[in-house]
Amino acid sequence: MLQPLDVVKTRLQIEDGLGSLPRYGSTLHAFRVILQSEGWRALYAGTVQWYTMFSYLNNMQITHSTDVHACGEVVLLTAFIQALHHR
Repeated sequence: MLQPLDVVKTRLQIEDGLGSLPRYGSTLHAFRVILQSEGWRALYAGTVQWYTMFSYLNNMQITHSTDVHACGEVVLLTAFIQALHHR
């Protein structure tokens, strides 16, 4: 499962946009800081939401035509990203 890498990547990307002193010196340092300060569960944040979204999109792909899937995927992905930003 690659969720921990995705969490670290996202944290590093967000950090670059803040304009403050970097909290993480490297990817490995980010892993250590997250584990020490927030625990191992923080590395799996958002796992349930991602599996839910991808299972729904896969079901759409199986049951609907390609055009409907492409349209639905864009709408669902946009709604999912907006929901993540509002939590």
